[in-house]
Amino acid sequence: MTSFKTILISVAFIIGSNALSQAQNNYTWQGINQLKGESLDMVKGLACSKGKKVYVTGAFMNNMYGGAQSIHSAGINDIFLACYTNTGSLLTLQRGGGKKDDMATCMTMMSNDDLILGGYITDSITLGNLTSNGTGRRFFIAKRTDAGQFSWITTLVPGSEYNNTLNLVGSDVRGNIYAAGIYSGTLSAGNKSITSKGGRDIYIIKLDPEGTITDLFSIGGSNNDEITALSVSASGTICIAGSTLADFYVDGYLITADVQSGNSSDPFILCMNPNFTARWKIQLDGQEYCSISSLSQDIHDNTYAAGSYKSQMTVGEQTFHAAGYTDGFLFKVNSTGGFAWAKAFGSSYYDYANDVKSDQHGTTFLTGNLSDTIMIDSVTLTPYEDVINSAFLAAFSPEGKALWGDCISGTGRIEGHKANYDLFGNIYVSGIFNYGNLETQTDTLISLGDQDLFLAYYHKCVHDQDEITGRNSLCPGLATDLSIDPYYDNIIWNDEVTDQHVFTVDQPGLFRAEMRDPFGCQQTDSAYVTIAEVTYFSLGDDTLLPIGDSLLLTAPENFSNFVWQDGSDNASFLAKATENVPGIYTFWLTADDPNGCISQDTILIEFYSVTGINERQQAVMKVFPVPATEFLNLTVDKTISGHPLIVDLVNPDGKMILHQPVEDYMNGTVIRINVGSVAPGLYYVRLTFGNESISSPCVVTPRL
Repeated sequence: MTSFKTILISVAFIIGSNALSQAQNNYTWQGINQLKGESLDMVKGLACSKGKKVYVTGAFMNNMYGGAQSIHSAGINDIFLACYTNTGSLLTLQRGGGKKDDMATCMTMMSNDDLILGGYITDSITLGNLTSNGTGRRFFIAKRTDAGQFSWITTLVPGSEYNNTLNLVGSDVRGNIYAAGIYSGTLSAGNKSITSKGGRDIYIIKLDPEGTITDLFSIGGSNNDEITALSVSASGTICIAGSTLADFYVDGYLITADVQSGNSSDPFILCMNPNFTARWKIQLDGQEYCSISSLSQDIHDNTYAAGSYKSQMTVGEQTFHAAGYTDGFLFKVNSTGGFAWAKAFGSSYYDYANDVKSDQHGTTFLTGNLSDTIMIDSVTLTPYEDVINSAFLAAFSPEGKALWGDCISGTGRIEGHKANYDLFGNIYVSGIFNYGNLETQTDTLISLGDQDLFLAYYHKCVHDQDEITGRNSLCPGLATDLSIDPYYDNIIWNDEVTDQHVFTVDQPGLFRAEMRDPFGCQQTDSAYVTIAEVTYFSLGDDTLLPIGDSLLLTAPENFSNFVWQDGSDNASFLAKATENVPGIYTFWLTADDPNGCISQDTILIEFYSVTGINERQQAVMKVFPVPATEFLNLTVDKTISGHPLIVDLVNPDGKMILHQPVEDYMNGTVIRINVGSVAPGLYYVRLTFGNESISSPCVVTPRL
């Protein structure tokens, strides 16, 4: 065998561990818990609530220890119930039972997070806050609320203490509860009673949400019958698996016996309506040992079956040949009893498929134990070298393709007995280990007694959101920051820059980041950054206003983050002269355009004193248009014949911009000055003739 060690973490829940060797970015190992005692401990049930709790139940002798908590048995075997958070912290470790032999053999979670336990008790027992008095061996079903209190305990009395079991339980969305097992002779429950037809028959009991028995159903032939699995769908479809040593009918469906070495090798699945009328039946054809150990149904009433066989087995039209002494199998049956797919797997030694759970989408989780390397499709499971058994957990698509798998190994015998999943991306496997250690990356779990229990956690890696945040466009001349939440670590940007949650981008392009979440899942995300096109705005043309007047400047629509020249951030600004002091005032606004880029505009306003301008000058020279774009026109209403005429354009600093002599000017003629090459702004037109000079302000704006 190839030596291989799956990377585990210690007894306490630890995040940020290495990914599994076979994880394929689907599930990552999170941690493991140990329940231990000096004697033989057994796990019989694993359930998950919507409230992020995980429950494990079974039986123990003498003492049981879980972290800092411990319980002590009052009889031979007592019931235990351990409650964990979905991150691995032990919340409670409870004991139940009496002075003799008591055991929880099954458990299921109801849709309202109430927990149903089933099993057997002897004489009087106590479960939490309730006591059930009686004598002899009885079957029990009990409800425990999510608050931790038991609501009721219902018991059944078998006709004898031998060849009787209650080891299967399920529920539907209406709160009805179904429990099953085998019995011989008679079985009494309340005012109902059934009698077996042969040695051992199969029974199913139905209870309402208050624990009242509403139906008691029995099937079987003239010899011994076995029930090995029970599944109840949300709609109430009841499916059971089992075997028989004598033919019998159920509503016209024949259950046949094919006895090999004293055991039936043709296990059956029978699916029934909530009133126990048969819907369909199938049987496998095995040559030697063949048994269905577990059933599960999805929301479409498809049924998934797991088990083990020896030598040869036929499922529908597929025949499988075992690679070793025993192999495992998994198959799917549709809602009408038709085979959808099947597969078998195993090494040259003993391999078993023990428990299967399907989620609402039809993804199935399978656990069991193996003795050597096995391959399921492209998933390889390899235990430690020279071990007795190792537990495994595998996930399959609704079409039956193996998606992922992991092996929980050590130096002794390790078996996966129960698997389950929650609504938060976690999957769980619980089982036993003895005759050696269960080894982790940093620690070794040592069995305290004959047999200890483990609960292992995995997390499903799902990429369903954008991990990179920030602007996806660059404003011209500026940089932008791309960010990753501090929730992640081991960050690599563009295969180069590492361990930075913020990455500054100053060029357009595609930027990629890899990161790891606290569950150990590797995530990738990318962002494409482009150059943004800046949107410009205008506060209006530069202009002239007399002292005392004002102009309301308005910010553009669809812009944000306004900042005016005085630091105010309103959507408008009233422009006026300060304390009525004449002069040229500059008003400006910066704002973020719809792309987030900063845009700015400035307007110049000259506030002039009405009395400060020579009325005679105004009367003799007119300048138009205001503002001017390409040509500035002026007229003079004064007799200036016989004098040279000069027109100058001067900026507010007194610098001459244009100088234009006018020859032979005639009164009333329009003088045109080309200002197309003059920079936009406020200017003064100065007209000189002889010893006189008159002037007038004007505004030049750019040509559109």
